[in-house]
Amino acid sequence: DFEAAVATVSAKLPTLVVTRSEKGAIAIHEGQRYAVAAEPIDKVVDTTGAGDLFAAGFLAGQAQGRDVETSLRMGAIA
Repeated sequence: DFEAAVATVSAKLPTLVVTRSEKGAIAIHEGQRYAVAAEPIDKVVDTTGAGDLFAAGFLAGQAQGRDVETSLRMGAIA
C-alpha cells in the first residue's frame, strides 16, 4: 500500500521525496505533505535518466535554499 509505505518511511526521515511517474511526485518534510503534478509531454520516447533528472532539479532547488514545494516543481520540470 503506497500510503502506508509513505507514512512508515516518512516517520523515520526529515524529508522523503517519492516520484510517481505520470502521477507526479510527493514530498513529506517535517510532517508536511507537498505534491506536484507531472509536467505534461506530448510523447514519451525514453524514460532513461528521468529519475536522475528529477533528483537533479529537486536537489538544485534545495541547494539554492528554495522551499520543498518549489524544489519539487523544479524536479518535475527537469
